Amino acid sequence: MGRILDCTKSAGRLLFDIFCEFGDIAIEADFFMTKTGVYRLAHNNPKMHGRTEDFIRSLLRGGYLKQKEKEKFLITSKGKKAMRWLKIQANNAGKREYEGSWIFVIYDIPERMKSERNMFRSFLKRNGFIKLQNSVFVSAFADLDDLDFVRHEYEIEKYVNFIVGKSDLREDDSLLRKKFGLDENGLKNSNEDKKE
Repeated sequence: MGRILDCTKSAGRLLFDIFCEFGDIAIEADFFMTKTGVYRLAHNNPKMHGRTEDFIRSLLRGGYLKQKEKEKFLITSKGKKAMRWLKIQANNAGKREYEGSWIFVIYDIPERMKSERNMFRSFLKRNGFIKLQNSVFVSAFADLDDLDFVRHEYEIEKYVNFIVGKSDLREDDSLLRKKFGLDENGLKNSNEDKKE
């Protein structure tokens, strides 16, 4: 597993800005950037003023960009993977709609992969999952594609399972709904509702 690019660092910030500007097309297709385009993105970030060449060199050195022509850069597969990570990190679970199902993540990752297990557990917590019991987490808003990408990146796919399910009518899931800010109909509580 490669080192995850931190979007708070300069090079990561530039990749993140590229993603925000162009969205999924920057990840899915052979995506080229011109030097002018990179400068335009860098201009919007005060931390990059006067340092754009350094950031481009950093992305080239890191293997996130590949220079195709003097003024043209290709985002490499490593760069696309880093952008996917940045996209996942930027996703805000609170902005997702509840689709009526709970997403359970159940894992049994061996002790020899303790580091990967800890990183995966940390990822789940950072992304709004609630621990039900050891190695069982639940979310109302998770993105299964993102979860699948992460488990493959950590190379733990054979130890991690996803279950999508609804609460039985006989079950009282009000505590769970409350933890995720959902009312009895599964709708997000508004700020006004929380004040009352």
